[in-house]
Amino acid sequence: MDELNTRSRIVNTAVNMIREHGYQNVSVTDICRELGITRSAFYYYFKKKDEIFDYFLMEPDIHISKDVVPHLENTAYLRQFEEIVKMFLDYINGLGPEILRIVLKRHADRGVEKITPRHAAQWNTYVMLIQKAQQSGELNCTRSAEEIVETVIYAINGVSLLWVHKNGGFCYQKECGKALRILFQGLVSSSDIR
Repeated sequence: MDELNTRSRIVNTAVNMIREHGYQNVSVTDICRELGITRSAFYYYFKKKDEIFDYFLMEPDIHISKDVVPHLENTAYLRQFEEIVKMFLDYINGLGPEILRIVLKRHADRGVEKITPRHAAQWNTYVMLIQKAQQSGELNCTRSAEEIVETVIYAINGVSLLWVHKNGGFCYQKECGKALRILFQGLVSSSDIR
């Protein structure tokens, strides 16, 4: 089994176990037992359980990259952008607020740059789609594609923090969608953003 696959299996198994039983109730031994691997194998990839969340934000890139190609065949660039963002939001929503809280806290405490917009999952894809939407006339905005994508990610991060704070007390995807509709209002040539 290759390193990426093993690392991903450890991350996914640990996240599922933590989501089901809570962070404090899942040990490295529990994760290893569930996977049928040795503690040495776990420690080959991670020095401690917390390090799973250093790798964790790369997982959406891996999952979304596999599913993104069919959406890039659509000629409406904003629709493509919306669908790819939706995949990411669905992934995060599926994790739940407790997992997202752990990830955000771990990265914020360590000053890890992966939580900044330019390190976001699919950054290059997002920017390319916004550029194409501007060039095609779908999006009427003089701001750079990078600034637009940064603003979108900051809005999603804000909703994410509130969702974590309220322990998932509202529909995550719906509130992110509302924020995006407000951001794009007046910039879209047609009513292309849902």
